[in-house]
Amino acid sequence: MRSHSLLCTLFVLFSLPALALAGPRFSASSSKSSEKADFGPDKVFDGLLHTSWAEDAPGLGIGEWIEIDLGADVSIQTLTIWGGAFGGKEDWKGRGRAAELTVTGKTAAGAAALEQTVSLGDRYARKEVEVETTVRTLRFTLDDVHEGAIFADTHIAEIAFDFAEKADPSWQ
Repeated sequence: MRSHSLLCTLFVLFSLPALALAGPRFSASSSKSSEKADFGPDKVFDGLLHTSWAEDAPGLGIGEWIEIDLGADVSIQTLTIWGGAFGGKEDWKGRGRAAELTVTGKTAAGAAALEQTVSLGDRYARKEVEVETTVRTLRFTLDDVHEGAIFADTHIAEIAFDFAEKADPSWQ
């Protein structure tokens, strides 16, 4: 009985690193955070329009980026981008909004698979972008922004994927 318990404990200990790596990982060149809110890059991929990533660089954030590592090569048909803070129209107008992004993608082998400039306009609406590519990582770099009426930080509320195949169930 004791050896069974030890074996189970060892199995769990050796499995933890693999479990920690399951699912997508998010990173950003900078992220705003305060005592009241966290604007980390994971907020762009949480399915909630009232949360967002906000860059925390001086100025308007041109050149700042967010990145998702999907963990493996995944076929993506379409990206849908909500470029701004979508907690309401006043929130959207008051904060900086992405006007133009460069989307770059790489495969698991590190080969360039996508480089596309996306103009989002200045509308309180989503932008759908056909990409039809297979990538492991996607990076979204701010090339131009619409300055907010109140705050200088630029937000992206959400980015959604239309996968060509079913998503990995460990992401849910």
